[in-house]
Amino acid sequence: VHPDAAFAADHPGARLKTESWYVVAADPDSHLYLGLREGVTASDVAARVGTAGIVGLLRTVPAVTGDFHHLPAGLVHALGAGVLVAEVQTPSDTTFRLYDWEDRYARSPRTMHGAAALEAIRPELGSEPSHRPDGPGSRELTASSDYWIREHRCTAGSVRLDRRPEVRVLMVLTGSLAIAGEKAAAGTTVVVPAALVGDLAVVAAEAAVVLEIGLA
Repeated sequence: VHPDAAFAADHPGARLKTESWYVVAADPDSHLYLGLREGVTASDVAARVGTAGIVGLLRTVPAVTGDFHHLPAGLVHALGAGVLVAEVQTPSDTTFRLYDWEDRYARSPRTMHGAAALEAIRPELGSEPSHRPDGPGSRELTASSDYWIREHRCTAGSVRLDRRPEVRVLMVLTGSLAIAGEKAAAGTTVVVPAALVGDLAVVAAEAAVVLEIGLA
């Protein structure tokens, strides 16, 4: 779990961290852990910090390719096995660990942060998926106070970016694009300076999915 602005204001050294997940690929029956199950209390969490018992307190959501999840600060979360996501986040690494799966994956133990995590958790928070529509097009995925994200599902041809004159990040998730004449294959992330956004040529030579991320 990551701290929100209220926690960070009361704890020097802690920084807010909000993130978003776009499911790029998911094995059958794979899932995400997003928030606490209904009725779970702080005492339930405290009693299971550092143990596999914490997993049973978490809400599970099916991992579906093309789904988008926004994870506000204060939401307990984890990726299940067999899931690949593209993650956008605020520039912070403040993380409070409740369980590290070391007994399952033979990892070396790392520090748990039970007290800080219990203070940072916002049990009322959840994350409902935004499902990808069929066919090509664009959609706004989130416009939080930290960043905004649009998904472009492209066929061959030009990709219409937002025209705001601000720095932009493009994440190519599937297919490939030509960005200012340079090929950007799946897995490529490109930072576009604000001065170039208005004149930038982005062209898909085949079916592709790209995320466009800007500042709030």
